Amino acid sequence: MNFPYYKDADKFTPTSDAIQQWLKTRKNNSSNKPGIFETTDFKKDQIWSITSFLIELSALYFTIQGAIRTFNANGNIWYVWFALITVVLFIGFDIIGIMLHGHDKAQRTINKSLYLVHPSPTVKVEIFDSLKETTMREFFGVLLLSISAVLKIGALWFFLVLSYNYSMLTVFTILYIIVIYIHASHTVYWWPAFVLKNTIRKQYKRWYEYHSKGLPARPENTINESNIIRYVFHSNANVQKVIQTCENNRIKVVPQNNNYYMLEVAGPLWDENIVLLCTQWGQVDQEALIHSCITVQLLQCGTIVPSQVDGQLNNNLT
Repeated sequence: MNFPYYKDADKFTPTSDAIQQWLKTRKNNSSNKPGIFETTDFKKDQIWSITSFLIELSALYFTIQGAIRTFNANGNIWYVWFALITVVLFIGFDIIGIMLHGHDKAQRTINKSLYLVHPSPTVKVEIFDSLKETTMREFFGVLLLSISAVLKIGALWFFLVLSYNYSMLTVFTILYIIVIYIHASHTVYWWPAFVLKNTIRKQYKRWYEYHSKGLPARPENTINESNIIRYVFHSNANVQKVIQTCENNRIKVVPQNNNYYMLEVAGPLWDENIVLLCTQWGQVDQEALIHSCITVQLLQCGTIVPSQVDGQLNNNLT
């Protein structure tokens, strides 16, 4: 999933559900622009995740193979049932663990940006403290991933200790422990990005099919006046020209009077769009532009930043 994330961004927009899913993908986490509508390191997370799945398959293979060998040796069918139950449990714990560990990623993404633009120092302290904490879901997610690893290791040694040398068993024991880290640090970001990529692709394909044939496109995927946000902010940058970026200038900054500017955005404001705006804006008072862009991004996610002294919405969303 790479920038640009989809075509016809001046006409097509993902649904609100897809936008919420976007909050769970990996961001750049820079201090001045933590990231909302972006996905970074998708390929790296994908490689790590696929590697972990291959290791998981080895756990499944060794467990089932060991159970069958044991059954052939002593004829006890309960070893096979024990292996199947173990496989179901460690797969289930992996899936639930990944889901739990990633559940609060969306709110963390919101909070990292909200921390920069919220006008209340008290609220900023609360957000700062919350970002340092490990949530219960994150804790139990890692706990379930750890239990899954214990089940894999236990089954490996129980069934195969007489069939393989200790060196090989030790290597796979270490690999199953490493899988905990991979799921918690990579799979938890890659899977939402993978789902988001396919969701947007399917939505765009259907939208484009309707649009190209002159049929009424799906309203939730079509940019219209209700999707346009106009945000007025103050800056001492003294920019005299209109700054434009993206297809058909769907994102632009228009100078107003008395050092005020209007940020006009149609559809999701990608983080890469903010970088392009800053490039044209210049070095003077970039913070005002970045904070205005983040405020608009938060609004597109359904989070309204309390009114600031020099920021206001200038559209039908006020």
